[in-house]
Amino acid sequence: MACFCYYIEVPYELSTSGGEQLYVSYTQCSGVPTSTNTATIPLIDLGSSFAFYICSFNANPPTFKYGFLGDDQLIAGITYTIGGECTNDSECYGPPPTPDPTQTPTQTPSNTPTQTPSQTPTRTPRPTPSITSSPTLTPTQTRTPNPTPSTTPILCGTAFTQVNPGSNYYYTDCCGNFQQGTQSGLSITMDYTKPSDGVVKLNVVASVTCPSPTPTVTPTLTPTNTATPTITPTNTTTPTLTRTPTNTPTNSQVVRLKNDCDVFTLFDMGVSCFPISQPSTQSSLDGILSLKITGGTSPYSIYWAGGQRTQTLVGVPQGNYEVVVIDYYGDYSARTICSLFAPTATMTPSPTATPTVTPSGVCPKLCFIALSTQTNYGPLQFNCNGMRNGRTTWITSDGQYNIVWNPTRTRWEIMGPNPTIPFNPSGGGIFASTSTSLIPDSSWSIVGGVTSYQTTMTQGNCPAVLPLQISTTVNNSSCNTTTSCNGTITVNAQYGYPPYLFSINGGTTLQSSNTFTNLCSGQYNVIVSDSANNTQTLVTNVGFNSQPVTYQLSLSANTSATQVVSLPNYNSRITYLQVVSTPPLPPGVTITFNMTVSSLKTYNGPGTGDILDKIGITEGGVPKFPSSTQSVTQTGGRPNCSPETFTAVTEADTYVLTIGNNSPVLITDTSTLSITNGTAGAQSNCLTNLNQEIYTQFTQASINGCPCCTVVADNRVNTINSNTVTYTPGETEITNPLSAISTVTCGFNGGARVTLTDFNGGTGQYQTSDTFYSTCSAALNDTFTTTTVGRSYLGVPDGTWFFAIRDLNNPTNATCITVVVNCDFESQPVQ
Repeated sequence: MACFCYYIEVPYELSTSGGEQLYVSYTQCSGVPTSTNTATIPLIDLGSSFAFYICSFNANPPTFKYGFLGDDQLIAGITYTIGGECTNDSECYGPPPTPDPTQTPTQTPSNTPTQTPSQTPTRTPRPTPSITSSPTLTPTQTRTPNPTPSTTPILCGTAFTQVNPGSNYYYTDCCGNFQQGTQSGLSITMDYTKPSDGVVKLNVVASVTCPSPTPTVTPTLTPTNTATPTITPTNTTTPTLTRTPTNTPTNSQVVRLKNDCDVFTLFDMGVSCFPISQPSTQSSLDGILSLKITGGTSPYSIYWAGGQRTQTLVGVPQGNYEVVVIDYYGDYSARTICSLFAPTATMTPSPTATPTVTPSGVCPKLCFIALSTQTNYGPLQFNCNGMRNGRTTWITSDGQYNIVWNPTRTRWEIMGPNPTIPFNPSGGGIFASTSTSLIPDSSWSIVGGVTSYQTTMTQGNCPAVLPLQISTTVNNSSCNTTTSCNGTITVNAQYGYPPYLFSINGGTTLQSSNTFTNLCSGQYNVIVSDSANNTQTLVTNVGFNSQPVTYQLSLSANTSATQVVSLPNYNSRITYLQVVSTPPLPPGVTITFNMTVSSLKTYNGPGTGDILDKIGITEGGVPKFPSSTQSVTQTGGRPNCSPETFTAVTEADTYVLTIGNNSPVLITDTSTLSITNGTAGAQSNCLTNLNQEIYTQFTQASINGCPCCTVVADNRVNTINSNTVTYTPGETEITNPLSAISTVTCGFNGGARVTLTDFNGGTGQYQTSDTFYSTCSAALNDTFTTTTVGRSYLGVPDGTWFFAIRDLNNPTNATCITVVVNCDFESQPVQ
């Protein structure tokens, strides 16, 4: 695999975008793809830009992205040049440069004043800090013309500020001065070894000359009226029992500078947690946590892990809060973790778990239990074990745990086998009680650490087993209704005396299974009972994922598209409808239903005629056909026209249909009535008559893709077409009327394609109008072209249009075909 060095130059303004750092993606010579933050690569400062090298597989040139999860891209303004072959990135930088002898710092001697002995507890002597405001090392640094990243750690280097809105930056410059602000994009030099935030290190060594006042040859201790600061332990320190990572500087001596600056005494900075108010519950946001800060130089810069900058946090929940405090000059910094604790829920002890309280005046036994989701401690039986720090101590029978009073922190603590070393449970921290009572049977909790424990300390003998504990796991119901409930509660029980019985109705009914299903949303009183009749209760809420939605299924008619052709002894009527849902169905939800289309044809004598009907139904543009067909014929005397008779034919077709967001159901029905042998009856008002009524009805509607939804179908019998014709004496009877089928296809020349096919009637030879019109009369007066099989019209816009056909051998036999182009169908309710 051939790999080459890539020399890459990046303008500083392209090093970040949207708060994300620039990453370079390439294939290492080992064949492993990698994505590296450019801020972690050795960089070469070029003024307005920086450069670096990578060793990449030549077949895959490098790409760039912002943030580790960003998309790889080629960014305009970033350039690269391919160099010689390589096997790793370091080969591209060449050998490390030889240090210039002139860069060796010259040590400025510093005289240490004599420490006045203190009568307080002795502490190991430590060096007195220099009185200069900057390090006494004054290096003479010569910049290399072509900077090459050093392989040794950088102490003073270049960086730039990058601050999120509402935040600020802080750092210590190379002369030891603490700097802070809110502006992004500032080029800075900083001490890489000091705490910082809101800055991006460029990993390039910087050369800085720092002004420093000249100290006197021998600093003389100036006595003050106040007592010499002593190292006296305070009663309240940082609440964690482990030392903070930051080393606190030693006490400085009182000195006088040669430039006659005022003498001041600088003490070590101390930070301790000061909980003003603990949260009232485990989920409440009413805790108040503050800090006590002493020593150093105020004002202080405070940096909580959550981004807060104030000394006091108000309205916070229980938990651990890490904080860094830096004094004004950056001479001191301290880091600690403060904790807030909600009241511990009271466990329901089993009968054997309740120790017997020892009468006052006698040292009682103590029983300690600590429970967490990962690790448990106890029951631990403590017995009296003499005195320490002026108070009684307790120890377990195996000698592994001690309860000892800590006078420094004014609290009881659980220690390990060595009563001077705290016991650290899993997750860190220590078990401690803030009670000052001589018998520590209350106010126990975990101090520090990352794991929460539920703790109890009681007087008397411990139970044989840990008390019964329960928790629940809930799956919400899909819908907020009292029907179609599918929520579940799983009860988790442990300790006590198995097996268990479970209830979710306050104990009214019990079962051995810990799972409850088909639950509606609401509150449930969960009770668990073990074999010793010990019980635990937990109120559990089952939620819901969505509110119910009801969809109404109905018919909607495009009344403006209705076509009626009325001639003597002939009548034709075409209607257009659509099945609609209210509200409209969202994507992924469909309604399946049955639709029955019924036709009642009535032939009233005397005389005869033809009743023709045609029902066209499409689902998402696909023709549908009935799943069942029925026909019933009935005859009888024509009312008020004796002795004439009538014949009634009822036909019913049932369709199984489905509508969806992008799958409309459209209906086109045609009724054609023509009197072929009209006459008058014995009664002059009883003429030949033909009548047809077409109905629809919805049944068996169901909804799919939405468990929280219901559908209500309009199950009324709706009339969608009504047509009638009565014999007109003296008029020519149409013996064979014309008809044709129209098909609409959207998306042709900005409109639709309309195709006329299946011509019927007349002599069998036909002509069609050359174009389409908005009225039937205009179409009938158009020029005609002979058509054999069918004819198509392109670019037909939305609307109602008329196309004319006529009998080639009998031009007087002509009619119009009405076509509705509804690529964007807008409907009107059925009346």
